[in-house]
Amino acid sequence: AEESFSKLHTGVLSFVNKHNFEQFMLAIKSIGFISPKLIASSASVDFAYQLFLSLNDTDMNKAEIKKLVQKWFVLTNLTQRYTGSPETQMDRDLRGIKEKGFHNFFSEVEAAELSDVFWEIGLTQMLETTSVNNPAYKTFLAAQVFFNDISFLSNSSKVSDLVLSAGDIHHIFPKAYLKKNGYKSRGDYNQVANFTYLDTQVNISVGERAPCVYIGEAFEQCFTGNIISGNITDVESLKLNLINNCIPLEVKDYTHKDYEVFLKERRALMA
Repeated sequence: AEESFSKLHTGVLSFVNKHNFEQFMLAIKSIGFISPKLIASSASVDFAYQLFLSLNDTDMNKAEIKKLVQKWFVLTNLTQRYTGSPETQMDRDLRGIKEKGFHNFFSEVEAAELSDVFWEIGLTQMLETTSVNNPAYKTFLAAQVFFNDISFLSNSSKVSDLVLSAGDIHHIFPKAYLKKNGYKSRGDYNQVANFTYLDTQVNISVGERAPCVYIGEAFEQCFTGNIISGNITDVESLKLNLINNCIPLEVKDYTHKDYEVFLKERRALMA
């Protein structure tokens, strides 16, 4: 009993240590999870902090600990490892780590859960949803933050700024445009593959028009200098902006008839 209470005492002091918590939060935020909006599972945060503290009690290099905890956090978010009955899964994971060592345990889980099949098929299927709380979608946004991506059709507003401030998620194929052309249900127009962060100025310029119209104008203004849609005036910058927002370049020719094709293409690019 004395030994158990001694471990508990040490563990609680470690858990509430300000330096430990700040270093852990820095590790999570530095891979793009800068806001509670991007956290799909609080249980994943709980376990990642537990893992961070336990690895810090070993002689493992601090930089390596940070990298491993970051990778584990992304893995558990993407695979929804700690949903349902998180305590049961956490207990199994702790036993596995204790028996095999974290490096071996992590390698086994990574090989099993994040194979090429997951990235090429499983993840695209996860993105076939209308829920912005979907862990795959939130991890995609965190990746955009990590890579300092500029928001759609903007030359300055970063996705990270919009996540942290008053930025809103909007439709690439505008909702009113899709509804007018037969896509009546929320399950049609509110697919996460149709969502992107836009700043207010760009959103106003998009309006309710087809992508072939407003993105066509964005390309045209790169040659005329007459700003109509968004605020990018260089064609290579515009192409890079589409690539970084995982939007196929062909979208400049797309109408409502191409919407299903667009969703399929974008899910693959997001994944």
